[in-house]
Amino acid sequence: MLESAAFALQPATAPVAARCDRGEGAKAPSANDVSELVGRLGDPNYRVREDATRELLLLGPEIVAALETRLPQETDPEVRFRLRFVLENLRPPQNAVLVLRSDYYSSGLYAGDVITHVNNLRVHSRAELLRRLRPGAMLRVRRAEGPFETLLRNRSDLPVVCDYRAPAGETIASAVRLYAYGYAEQAYELLRELKGEVPESELPALLHALVAYTAGDAQSAFDILAEHPDACLPVSLVNLSSSLSALDLAGPVGAPYHVEWRWWTERLLGDAWAEHDTPIHRVLIPAGRYADALQGVAKSWWDSRLQLGKTLSEGDGGNVLAVCAWMVSELDLVSEALRLIEPRSILLRRTPQGARKWIRVRTDAWLPFARGDAQAALDGFYEDARAILQPPGPPPERIIENPQVAAQVAFFLYQFPRDERVSDMLAVVNQPDYAPLASYAHWMLYAVRPENFELAREHMLAILPNTPEREAGKFALAMALLEYVRQRPDPEVIAAARAGLADAPPWSGKQETVALITALEHLAKGAADEAGKALGAAGAQPGVPVLRSTAEYLAASAATPPRDEGLQRPLMAVRTGRSGAKWLLLTRARQFVWCDLASGESAAIPAPSPNWFPGPLNWPWIGKEESSGRLWVYGLRRVIELRPDADGPEFRANIRTEDIPAFDRYVRPNFTALADLAGDVQQEGGEAGELWRDDLLAGREYFADPELPEIGFIRVLPREERMVQVAFRGGPHLLIDTANERCWSSRWIAEQLGLATAPRFFAQAVGPLGVETPNSEDGRAGGAAPGETNLYLFSEAGLLRLDSAKGVIHRIELPGPEPYPALVPESCPYERRDSCWVYCARLPEEGGQVYRLSVGDDRAELLGMVNEALPREYYWMQSRAELRRKVNDLLAQVGVPSLREFVEETKQLLAKYAEVNNP
Repeated sequence: MLESAAFALQPATAPVAARCDRGEGAKAPSANDVSELVGRLGDPNYRVREDATRELLLLGPEIVAALETRLPQETDPEVRFRLRFVLENLRPPQNAVLVLRSDYYSSGLYAGDVITHVNNLRVHSRAELLRRLRPGAMLRVRRAEGPFETLLRNRSDLPVVCDYRAPAGETIASAVRLYAYGYAEQAYELLRELKGEVPESELPALLHALVAYTAGDAQSAFDILAEHPDACLPVSLVNLSSSLSALDLAGPVGAPYHVEWRWWTERLLGDAWAEHDTPIHRVLIPAGRYADALQGVAKSWWDSRLQLGKTLSEGDGGNVLAVCAWMVSELDLVSEALRLIEPRSILLRRTPQGARKWIRVRTDAWLPFARGDAQAALDGFYEDARAILQPPGPPPERIIENPQVAAQVAFFLYQFPRDERVSDMLAVVNQPDYAPLASYAHWMLYAVRPENFELAREHMLAILPNTPEREAGKFALAMALLEYVRQRPDPEVIAAARAGLADAPPWSGKQETVALITALEHLAKGAADEAGKALGAAGAQPGVPVLRSTAEYLAASAATPPRDEGLQRPLMAVRTGRSGAKWLLLTRARQFVWCDLASGESAAIPAPSPNWFPGPLNWPWIGKEESSGRLWVYGLRRVIELRPDADGPEFRANIRTEDIPAFDRYVRPNFTALADLAGDVQQEGGEAGELWRDDLLAGREYFADPELPEIGFIRVLPREERMVQVAFRGGPHLLIDTANERCWSSRWIAEQLGLATAPRFFAQAVGPLGVETPNSEDGRAGGAAPGETNLYLFSEAGLLRLDSAKGVIHRIELPGPEPYPALVPESCPYERRDSCWVYCARLPEEGGQVYRLSVGDDRAELLGMVNEALPREYYWMQSRAELRRKVNDLLAQVGVPSLREFVEETKQLLAKYAEVNNP
């Protein structure tokens, strides 16, 4: 009986980066290889036949001639069936269907895939595919690796497709793959090489326009778009702000920001159906232009506010205020954002949606908490949060209610561990795989302090089995740490947290996390040697150096026990300086102590802050720079240096809680270099904190301190993980080569180039010319050759190139009257991967002109493109005082008062409106 050979196709389940072609150095298959595999097609063992079929498919089209010769010679029906199957899937199709745009995770398809079969039947055109599709259809797909099959569960998952016709089809498919994987220039070259006129059904004009624009030929793109005046028109006019347009759907990446902006602002400005804020939602917000978006929506509110309830409906007015609050929140100006929540809520209560409180971007419970009234913060938030968090949660269309924000109620609940609402809310959210549970657990951990620690530990034990699989490692480590910091930790609890990871799906760093938890288990037992062995497999996880040091202390103190029993088995021990017998200890009483093992002397150190606690979110608690011996403590929002020879700390800085692991991993070895730059951060006048000083009366450890320098971001450079950029808000930057233990500061750059001020910059790593090029028809990048990385800095002082091998900085002159303009990375949006080119752009407010640099010779050209985007770090490198001034300037340009006045006047206006129009 013949068996179907469809089983030989591999399922399309792996992401692009995980699927690799045979490398360039792979041997071409020999005649003997092919003959041996064909012989195995008739093997009695089913698995052997399957494997042989799969291996033949993976050898690719170069074996087609050999198989065509072999087929007439075979008499075994099974062998003949399998040979015909292999040939059918190796021969390039003449007519098929090409995927132009797809969501891989719903369809299993990638842009550039060629669909050849539906349910084992050949499909020859897009129209035929649409006719045959049914829910649960099995699609056979051609890729460079050979054929794949994927199950299309729902017809709605069908990607955007066009006809495939040989011979042009193969060129177009290769161009689509190249474009999807970041090689726009090479994709465009392929399209330009096509001979003759290609029908629209095979090469849609809008796809051609997308590729042309992204590759730098803006004029050709606009020439094509001139023939398609509705290209940027949303498919659905019901939701103009978010509905995709025909241009969005034409290819793997959406419409360029500038094309959409130009279309909306120039062509439809006067159309009655076009809402005036549509370009803000479609372009400025996705492009990260939050200050510009705020300018637009604030003007809209300000100009129409007095018509509220008349020509301005309460619903429309509330939506405009909601966007104002959203943009201010994105700028991380927290006091202003929180004050806009209640005005928005006043209008929301009067709409059919009828929510008590607008819980979308933040919760204004932080205001009473920061002023010292934690009870009012909880009481004013609890009922609304509980309603939103009640499973299954609000429907997706209920965008005014955000469960991730509502989950912040956990922080306020655990301020009162005896409040019965703590257990009540835990029962509400602690459901298996319930999406808000991870956020709820996070905010519970953010609240941990001595008074509520035991309750948080108990609740973490209850939550752990229900946490989503993707968060398994994070919360298993959190549970282990909560147990480890107890006076008498139970190693069995730590072991159980580790054991819970056994069935968790693999992720990068899973084995290292398991090893770290194992080390904590051994340290809890006092088993220093076993802990040291476990740490050998923990890699570069945060905390590995200090735990290794703790194991060394346990071994040393076993030989010379301290007189004080409290110093014999500390939570953590780090040697002060580069050698010697003096240690900084974190005892099991959770107190910092200087200890000299040789003399037996010790001295306690005050806690870094009133509520400081060694919790999971400020792990690894202590950091040390080995080269200098400098030590510091991590708070939830601080890095605080401790000096045994000084009365107080030397270096203090604000840090985002989520950046602590990156600081410990990448910045720790360069602590002195970073600390030396802190003095260059200018202390400006004005409100420099996320909260106004008048608001920050309590709980200071949970917020940025406006009197301290602040680390704006720690950024691992894409495609070059050994390079890390660190930036102070409103101050200097540091670029770190973690592999070679080198760093360069913006101060050093200014000195080398003779600049008056240290420039702020965005770093981009590009491998040596020719290192990263497509090694296959689908454009996936080959392996990186050994060599130094080219580092380009898009800076306030123009385009710079850092030769990392020689430690030399070059300033590159750009064409035009201003050779050294302030620059940012260009974004269409499009992720570029071709190492032959570097794109950068002037600031949108200065015209957004785009430059393309040839990496081989540093030749730059001015393109016809316009950059409308700002990188997400743009605002994080500015001080908040500077940012507030810029926002005020933008508002003044359109006749709106300062942001603070805008907020206060809006509060008063809505409060009066509510009194007069009380429903």
